[in-house]
This record gives sequence, C-alpha cells and structure tokens, in this order.
Amino acid sequence: MTRIFTLVALAGFGAPLEADVLGLDMVVSTDGGVTWSTSAAVLPGSVVTVGIFARHDASVYGFAGAVVRINGTGLAAGDLASITGVDSRRFPFNFGASNQAVYASAGAFRIDNIADAGNSASIGVSITQRDPFSASNYVTLSPCLGYQFTVAIGAGGPEHDLALFLDQVKNGVMTGHRFSNSNSGSGTTDWSVTGASIHVVPGPASLAVVGLGGLLVGRRRR
Repeated sequence: MTRIFTLVALAGFGAPLEADVLGLDMVVSTDGGVTWSTSAAVLPGSVVTVGIFARHDASVYGFAGAVVRINGTGLAAGDLASITGVDSRRFPFNFGASNQAVYASAGAFRIDNIADAGNSASIGVSITQRDPFSASNYVTLSPCLGYQFTVAIGAGGPEHDLALFLDQVKNGVMTGHRFSNSNSGSGTTDWSVTGASIHVVPGPASLAVVGLGGLLVGRRRR
C-alpha cells in the first residue's frame, strides 16, 4: 500500500504559501477502495476503482484546492472509465458546482468539466473544500480521498497496460489553508502529482502477479 492524498479548488487565492508542499496522488484498488496501491495487475472483466488523494505539508492547516484534468491511456477495446452521475467528487471536496463528464478517444479517456468538450486548458475538474472559517465539516486529514471513479476492463481483451495521470493544473497553482480561521486559500507552485497504472494479464496464470504494486507513474514536480 502507498501513501495517498486528495484534490480541491478555491476561487480567490490569498497570500502565497512559503515552501508549504501540496500534492495530488492517483491510486488504484481491486477491492472497491478497501486497500490502495500505485499499480494493480488484473484479469480481463475486472473493475478497478481509482482514487485521487490530496496531501498537505504539516505546516498547512488543510488542503484547499486545485483544478486539474484526469487522464488515462493505453485502453484496449471494451475498457471503459466511468464516474458517479455527473459529479464523482467526494464530500467535503465537492464544494461549488463542478459537474464532470468522461470524454473518450482512441485508446484513451479524459475526465473533465462537463462543459469542456473542446478540451480547454483554462477549464478542468475543480475538487474543492470550503474554507475552515465557513465550513462545519472541514477536513484536515492528509492524505484524504477527494475523487473516485472506476475503470472496467473489457472481457476477453489482450494483455495491455493502462497509465492514469493528472495534468493541466490550472494556472500552475494549488492552494492550501494556513489556519483554522482561514477564509480563503493561499496559492503555491510548490506541488507535485503522481499517477498510477493497471496491468491487464489475460488467463488464469496471471493470478500469480495480481496484487503486485509499487510502480510509480508520471511523478511531476512544480
């Protein structure tokens, strides 16, 4: 199992954070979110749960926000990414309107704002927690789940690898709340994101490798 984190977005940045590190990490689960890892080996016909967790440095009171796109590549015929309804954010990181849709292309998918069929760099998925001054259920936990979706693997498909990653962090900034009475987020460019992977192995012999993890995909720092 690996460390995990979550995602959030906020309008109106406050004073910049000074060396306070924030991050978002994608992880996968083959048991519906009971346990998580950076990678999973599965059989065709499996359903993999994908989580995005936010983390924040100990000097920050809580993770405030980020606007990103969620991506997957390497899909074979029959593979399908799905969200819950039109908003797959997890409470309390669903503050403000930010409905999403899954946009599929050849061998890939993108989860983005429902109004962003044109794939604009200025739009994305806003995963947001309300400020601690105003919220009665503010979460300081790090890491903490902020977004969740599933990838269903097509039955009878070939051996293949899926890469899951985040990109286009809006304005190159994530935000955090400094104090328990903060009423706005403070922006920083000192953040990182990590991705995850799914390895599809057809046939009963693949059970020997199911559950092996630790492959880190797409780590980036800003």
